Amino acid sequence: MADDKPASLPSRVAAAASALADGTLRVGPKHTWHAIKAKPLQYGMLLGGIGALGAGFMAAGVDPEPYAIGLSAVVCGWSAYKGLPEIRALEGADRWRSIGSHVLWPAALCVATVVAGQPLAVDHHVPSPSLADIAKAGAQSVVIGGDVPTIVQTVLDVPEGPRQKRRFRRWLFGHGPAKAPDVM
Repeated sequence: MADDKPASLPSRVAAAASALADGTLRVGPKHTWHAIKAKPLQYGMLLGGIGALGAGFMAAGVDPEPYAIGLSAVVCGWSAYKGLPEIRALEGADRWRSIGSHVLWPAALCVATVVAGQPLAVDHHVPSPSLADIAKAGAQSVVIGGDVPTIVQTVLDVPEGPRQKRRFRRWLFGHGPAKAPDVM
């Protein structure tokens, strides 16, 4: 009857912290890497588009840095929003792992890209920028906004197909529901 007793608070906290770290440091990056590998051309085009926008902003005399940071923040919030249904559906360690992969990993990625892009910042307002300033702004936009296509591809990497295939494999090998899935 000792098995019915809930785990002590320190062990539950340790399990939650471990699952949160696992979601943030392993599950989130792994899913991101697989999403980028699945569509590298799309990823490169999105990244190039962000660089071109940054260069275009600088050519027009507008500093692209605050816009790139704002876009990163919006995409990070969108990622958390899109992850809420899964987070709500899970319990225990799986919920914490999902919070790590859907909320903390994108947030850490956003902060890291903003910090990495700061050394590339144009130090002063440039009313008529040179080609070097425009190129520097484009590079800074790619670094600061690099998380945008990364997160977008990860969020849009809908696991409908693979989930159905996994369900079929589980059914086929006797590890799943008693009947075959509707869609393969």
